[in-house]
Amino acid sequence: MQKFFAAALAQERLRKSTVTASIGDNLALNRAVEILFMLSTCKNGCAGGDHILEGLLGRIVNQVVVGIMADAAGFHDEALSLLRSVGEITNLLALFRLDAKAFAQWLSASEPDRRRTFSPVKVRLAIDKHRAVTVPMDQELYNRLCERYVHVTPSTSPNSHGPDGLSHVGGYAQELGSDEFNQTLTYIVLQGAMLGASLLQKKDLQQELADLLTI
Repeated sequence: MQKFFAAALAQERLRKSTVTASIGDNLALNRAVEILFMLSTCKNGCAGGDHILEGLLGRIVNQVVVGIMADAAGFHDEALSLLRSVGEITNLLALFRLDAKAFAQWLSASEPDRRRTFSPVKVRLAIDKHRAVTVPMDQELYNRLCERYVHVTPSTSPNSHGPDGLSHVGGYAQELGSDEFNQTLTYIVLQGAMLGASLLQKKDLQQELADLLTI
């Protein structure tokens, strides 16, 4: 296994990228992405079935890799905007882990019903109702990602992560932007990987990730 899987995968997709040390040296993040990759592609054994869960985990991997590539190119806002989608998938996984009936309902629902019943806010409320786990992407984090990096407002200022507050059109590497991306990414992806391992009954991988959280 590669120690720095996420960084290596991003560099493979974009040969000239320079992944920041905060990403490249983040063992917990890189192992979590590696485990998500393994689960989504059945590299450590196929559970059979319709591979719906595997597809969700694969979407997380792809968005994480694209986010790392964008961050490496200095597009920190764009990298952070992808994390809203990663968080929404992770929240769904949390709900499915808590309520098997919710997973069955999500699978069988029509598209309009699925959008209405499993909207981001309703998924967050449903997780919170169980009070068994912390919501992976809570209301505060969701709002921050939406207002700062997805939606546009009169105060929108592209890629202004430096102490000078200047905006940057085009890629411009800024340490504060990369640090925020790395921290938010790690927080969400570790939970997504643990939930994926739990849902696919890979207890050894789930325990490995739990151990990484204590390092």
